[in-house]
Amino acid sequence: TKISDEERYNTEINNNVDKVKVNLGGIPVLYINLDRSTDRRERLEAEGKKFDIDLIRVPGVEASTLEWNRGKFETPYGAIEYINKFSPDILAFDLLSIDNRVFLYCKENIKTIISISPIFEHMNSIDMLFTRSSVVPKIQGVKICSGLRYSIFGDHIENISDRKYRENISRPELSIAICMGGADAKNKTLLVLNTLLKYSSSLTIWVLLGEGYAHSYDELVSTVRANPQHEIILAKTVRSMWRVLGNCSLAILTGGLTTTEAVYAGLPTINLFEKKEYVNVISPEFFKKGACINGGLLSDNSLKKMNRLLKKIDNNRGLLWKMHRHCKGLLDQKGSERVLKKIKEFIKHANK
Repeated sequence: TKISDEERYNTEINNNVDKVKVNLGGIPVLYINLDRSTDRRERLEAEGKKFDIDLIRVPGVEASTLEWNRGKFETPYGAIEYINKFSPDILAFDLLSIDNRVFLYCKENIKTIISISPIFEHMNSIDMLFTRSSVVPKIQGVKICSGLRYSIFGDHIENISDRKYRENISRPELSIAICMGGADAKNKTLLVLNTLLKYSSSLTIWVLLGEGYAHSYDELVSTVRANPQHEIILAKTVRSMWRVLGNCSLAILTGGLTTTEAVYAGLPTINLFEKKEYVNVISPEFFKKGACINGGLLSDNSLKKMNRLLKKIDNNRGLLWKMHRHCKGLLDQKGSERVLKKIKEFIKHANK
């Protein structure tokens, strides 16, 4: 018998309510995140046991799924009911934005609001913020924990060994990955691909598409067929993404979480940003240390500049090797532990 989404949702509520009821002294933390942050959530959940914290995801809660209707919140499976049933002391957001009325409801009904996302539109109204960037303006009344030590990413990412990376950059053609993340609303993937196709020397190009890619694959396929000079592979990836990236010499990214993962792995990147405010979020330390390249805001000029930069790199592969080496030691896998430890310290202090 097929189980409906609503039945599955209600089962999850009941199981987690029972879990909290029998918890002896543990801190239940409700966690609202997007599917793109699954790795971060799993990492936090795994580490939470060490700190007697139960991280429980609120299901079906993306900004677009919450609606205000006739004086109450409605979601596909009643996510606000989920919050009401728990009445938690802590709610952690890993979102860029959420409806103002939803946030106000949370603010009025939950004692402590935390953001694990370094970009959150209600940042001025939360109690605690975690960000991997050291460039953070002070926000009155908000406890800010900043720096690379608070970087959280999945444990499936492996370091690219020196030997492996030497092999990657020793191939005749550069192997370049394009990963613009998420739904890619502006179809940056196609923009970057069309620019790379104008590159004079042959390339191997991996076009990595997330599950949420919101555009027609037909246009990408037509583009690939019309350009025989370069070898182009279209790949829909999630967990397997790093098996592909581990064989590349360079990635072109948007400066988000994947850039942080790339630094940990030791893969050089060129980052093209959608908005100016996103530049500092990635952490200026990466650029200062020479671990990755700031390609500027995505535009016709920055795309042309990218190809000129590729030519320079292609003619001097030692530049890639230096970037690979500069990645070493900047990040570790303990960010989730540090975040949870700080949350517990914050709650302990607030309850005194």
